[in-house]
Amino acid sequence: MTAAARTIRAIPEDLRRMQVEASDPAVSAWVTANAGSGKTHVLAQRVIRLLLDGVDPAKILCITFTKAAAANMANRVFDELRRWTALDDGELDAAIKRISDIQPDAARRTLARRLFAMALETPGGLKVQTIHAFCTRAHSAARSRPRSRPPPTRPSRTWSAKRSANATQCAPGSTMAAASTRPSPRSAGRSVWAPTTPSSASTAR
Repeated sequence: MTAAARTIRAIPEDLRRMQVEASDPAVSAWVTANAGSGKTHVLAQRVIRLLLDGVDPAKILCITFTKAAAANMANRVFDELRRWTALDDGELDAAIKRISDIQPDAARRTLARRLFAMALETPGGLKVQTIHAFCTRAHSAARSRPRSRPPPTRPSRTWSAKRSANATQCAPGSTMAAASTRPSPRSAGRSVWAPTTPSSASTAR
């Protein structure tokens, strides 16, 4: 690799301020720019700022279109966090201020130096996935999840002769009895009930 290829381009101050605003986790941002202009850099800084705010790495999900983009973003996050572990206090403060408006203190420095290990130890790793991988994982999780309640059963349409033979008390001096033990074509699949007097109910029986 030549010296020119290793040269790090300086980001203009006005552009850096725009990137800081877009990477703020407290705001919703829509970033559009040409290829190679720093979109992945902004997304990586947003993830790092979430971690600096104390968000559990397991609760962060980044979705991209391609595996190459997902690997690129994950590498940028891990490279920056690994670099922070070796910085002294002054250099670490400058690195934090460069990507945010945070004024670092001793507690923030301690957290910043632990972020690399926390991200590595996260079960399943830092979640930077393609859309396809995310959908596949969600589908598998939904299929393996136990049912919280049994599925509803379809009510039976079987005609019951017992039901028609039982008279139901509905008012003094009268009963509800089945009009017939066999359904008519118009009432097939359901019981037909009609009010009768006690004498007619006994006749039906």
